[in-house]
Parts: sequence; structure tokens; C-alpha cells
Amino acid sequence: MPARKNIKPLRVEYNGIKFDNVAVRTKGNLSLRSVVQMKDSDRYSLKISFDEYVNQNLFGITKINLNNNYSDASYMREFLTYELAESVGLPTPKYSFVNVFVNDELRGFYLAVEQIGGAYLERNFGNSYGALYKGEMTGQGSDLT
Repeated sequence: MPARKNIKPLRVEYNGIKFDNVAVRTKGNLSLRSVVQMKDSDRYSLKISFDEYVNQNLFGITKINLNNNYSDASYMREFLTYELAESVGLPTPKYSFVNVFVNDELRGFYLAVEQIGGAYLERNFGNSYGALYKGEMTGQGSDLT
């Protein structure tokens, strides 16, 4: 598979479990632009891909989004939304708060959220085939063209 732009290889450790050959890239559109424009922050949201280079996963999850919650001083809105959806029986991705360290330096408190994809579909719907849509940013919101 050809390397995609802005993807960097790294080593990840999660609660003592170590992974080599993991891919990371910045994530987002609006949040990415907002952080770039901030003079006092470089807390980018990130996308971690365990299976970009080799076949590996973290408890069945191959891709995790690390959301910086830049517009939520409480760090709770997105978390509570997932928790509420889960409590009423709606399919939800796996989610958890995490501290992110880079080279043993704390980079911040993030919400880790499973990427909606094959593992999520298999767990919640019994299979991973069919159409999965993602909205595209058009400048006037998103649409599904």
C-alpha cells in the first residue's frame, strides 16, 4: 500500500501493551484549522491506525481517534453523548479518556474513540459489509455526495 501524506510511523504503549509500526496523522477539518490558528496550542486531534503497516489491533480495534475537545472546556460533552446513546441501547463506538504522552512528555487529556469501521460494524450488526457513508465538508456544511 503506498504511503499516504502526513502519516508518520510510531510506537504506541497502552497500559503496558506495546505496539510497533503504528501510524499517526492529524485528524479533523474544523478542529484542525482551529488549532492551527491558535497561538497558544498545538493539541491536534489525532488518528491512530494500528493496521496501516502490519496486521495488528488493540482489543479488536484497528483505528482510534484521539479527540482534543478543543471547544469543550468541560471535556465532557462528547463523552456524555456516547454514554447516553449507549445507556439507551444505541450502537456506539468504544470510547475512553486517555492521557497522551509523546517521548514521555504529557501532551494532553484526550477522548479516545473507536473509528467507525469494520470492527464496530461486526460487533454491533453482526457483519461488516454494506454501505458506510461519511459526510464531506463542502464549505456550507456537509453532504453525502
